Amino acid sequence: MATRYPILLVNGLGLRDDLRAMPYWGRLPEQLRGLGYAVHGNGKDAFGTIAQNAAALKATAVRILDQTGAPKLNLLAHPKGGLDARWMVSHLGMAERVASLTTLSTPHLGASLARLALDFLEGNALLPTARGLVGLYARLAGDRGPRVEEAVRELSPEAMLAFNAQVPDRPGVFYQSFAAELGPLHPSAYNRAKQAWLGPLEGPGDGVVAVASARWGELGGILRGVSHFEMTGRVRQGAFRALPFYTQLLDNLAQRGF
Repeated sequence: MATRYPILLVNGLGLRDDLRAMPYWGRLPEQLRGLGYAVHGNGKDAFGTIAQNAAALKATAVRILDQTGAPKLNLLAHPKGGLDARWMVSHLGMAERVASLTTLSTPHLGASLARLALDFLEGNALLPTARGLVGLYARLAGDRGPRVEEAVRELSPEAMLAFNAQVPDRPGVFYQSFAAELGPLHPSAYNRAKQAWLGPLEGPGDGVVAVASARWGELGGILRGVSHFEMTGRVRQGAFRALPFYTQLLDNLAQRGF
């Protein structure tokens, strides 16, 4: 069932959605378009700050609205993309032009992984090298103004505490969230190892973001046995299949009138 409003996919940290060699959402956008859904990408920086990316996201959203003549958009956002979208809705005058915001494993309460990475690198001799290499990768991928260290710092639990106080939900926008729980039987040993490391700090999660941190607005569901990047359709490791999940998600939005 086609949604009433167009769908804007919002990528998270680390990859752009317009990088042809490794697109953030894999083949999911073209698969959804093939089923009749009006799906759009955004092309914002992979390593931008929340405010920086929110401004770029608004420019894309306004362009899509102008081109399609639609009064509103549905936003589907994976991790940091959910924070970029929340900032855009709350602070950039877009509340009346967004029908719904669905966040997918977004660290609304922060990510311990971000704090651990910062603790490891700060004062470490490797920091300048790591910053330089990631910055080079970001520019080669097409980022116009990557701010890698600041973007990671914004995802720490203490930063998100301040963020949530400054970014209230807006009336009239439907907020829902989905979380993922890796589980002990997931086929990826790498993801299981990450979750074993993070679990004692923040509870069950998908190897990157905890279930507790991913909850925001109405909880759409907790995906069991699913890793963080499987949710985008870019990788396939276990039994989860992205296309049926997203078609059901969009059908549910359509049934709500969005």
